[in-house]
Amino acid sequence: MDEILEQIDSEDQAVLLASRVMSHFDLPGAVFSRVDVGTAIDEYLDGCLGEEDFDDGTRNVLADEYITCGDWSDITPFLYQMGNEAIAEGVAERMRELGV
Repeated sequence: MDEILEQIDSEDQAVLLASRVMSHFDLPGAVFSRVDVGTAIDEYLDGCLGEEDFDDGTRNVLADEYITCGDWSDITPFLYQMGNEAIAEGVAERMRELGV
């Protein structure tokens, strides 16, 4: 496994590999990347502070700050909880459709 990881040179390659593994094994889920953080920052700045103009350099600095200092570990339990709830709702709906 370490040999595979050593061949990955960029975030884009890492996201592609994760997506292909998930697809190959039919695993549900999502992979979040720097682009997702950047999009959230853009939406925040444009929505909440729409009057101020932030150039791409400033937006990149803010994305880097979140990636470096943000607590990504808070996301995992939330995603598990939401995913499990969605699965339970989907199973219940399908069971009702099957008359179970």
